[in-house]
Amino acid sequence: MKYTILILFIWLIISCKTTDLEVVPDEIAYKTNCLLSKIEGYIDASGKPGYSIEYFYNDKKQIIKKKFWSNDGTGDSSRTTYNIDYDYQYDQNDFLKEITISGQLYWGYALYQKRDPVAPIRGYVRYKYDGEKMIEEDMYWKFYGNFFYDVANPVTSKKTFEYDSKGDLIKYTDIDFRNDTYYLKNNVVHKAETNVGRQILQHEVNAEGQIVVENLYNYLSEPGRMDTDRFYYDKKGRVIKQEGYTNTKMWNYADIEYEEVADPTFTLPKPKNYPKLPSPRGNKNSIYKRRFSYYSNDNGKSFIKTGEYNYTNIKNTSNLPTMIQYSVTSFNLKGESTIEFPNYAKTRYEYINCN
Repeated sequence: MKYTILILFIWLIISCKTTDLEVVPDEIAYKTNCLLSKIEGYIDASGKPGYSIEYFYNDKKQIIKKKFWSNDGTGDSSRTTYNIDYDYQYDQNDFLKEITISGQLYWGYALYQKRDPVAPIRGYVRYKYDGEKMIEEDMYWKFYGNFFYDVANPVTSKKTFEYDSKGDLIKYTDIDFRNDTYYLKNNVVHKAETNVGRQILQHEVNAEGQIVVENLYNYLSEPGRMDTDRFYYDKKGRVIKQEGYTNTKMWNYADIEYEEVADPTFTLPKPKNYPKLPSPRGNKNSIYKRRFSYYSNDNGKSFIKTGEYNYTNIKNTSNLPTMIQYSVTSFNLKGESTIEFPNYAKTRYEYINCN
């Protein structure tokens, strides 16, 4: 359990760095004056947040600082596991130049329920431009400490952007533990490529630039095996069904329903001249209402419900969630249920500038 909590918060830190900068086409971006100022996540019955993210702005409504904090899952603020600051720096033309990352990992609470040892965290996200066009986003961070995440194990990622002679985006890459490359025409993805070591993902893209089929060939551990995911979208471009196949035999699927409210993170201001990146995996500007997962152990002849995810939300007058509460129930092959996350699991959101 301790390692699970540690991995969860490492994922939160990594995802925290670049999700603020995800840009979607204007036609699906949410129009509002509200600015997200705080996120609090509650993961146990203590009634106290297990993590929080705060955003601070200047008079130009640019993010100038983000603070991330988490504890060991007890809700006790004195048992901090991470405390990290992200400081945003802009040039004289208001282009985002760099995000510096600094903080502490209280390694003892992450694993041993003790305050020490403490490991500093340092890193950055840097941006390069060709004139007014952003051409690169480079992220690097690492722990400093004498344990398995040490100076020799930094976390890195890079995005690159290419344009045609008219200045339109025609290609972008996203490189971290996997390499994703997307080719565009008229700001619509028409081709996608992915490599994960010796694993190769092949994509089929529809006319709207959405990935509808994704084939994974695992040449490393299971030569000859092909895993396939199929995606189905509603009229708003949201994934409403996902099917999983192994060597053409379907063995799982999920049905997804959405609330007609915006994702709170879409109120975060986008950096000046950051490319408008279409999402090849569907419109993300929605939040879940329900999600059901099913599994087959007889080659797709019949399916058993294995999971049920229910989300409820409270909205403000701008139709933005101020709280999303969720419960997760799992089912074994006999249909017996177990509540994995009771209703006390929730996320709270605060906004400024909603007038």
